[in-house]
Amino acid sequence: MHLPQININGTLRSDLLEDLIVAKRSLEHAIEKLSACSPHGRDYQTYPNGSLVFYEAQREHADRIVKVRQVLAEIATIAEHIV
Repeated sequence: MHLPQININGTLRSDLLEDLIVAKRSLEHAIEKLSACSPHGRDYQTYPNGSLVFYEAQREHADRIVKVRQVLAEIATIAEHIV
């Protein structure tokens, strides 16, 4: 990952940090909302092999949350770098 270097011609440290904090909070909110809509077995019971499809949906959902958490970690790394 390429981290920003604060310089006289670039974005103000305070502006960049403020934007990163907003992004971090938004990603935390997204994780909260994604967690709230995790798959439920009753929504997959009409599939043939419903249990298998449900478990696959759970895995896919968990993978989505992991991806958002990875972006959140990158944002935190950038913020820590510029502080």
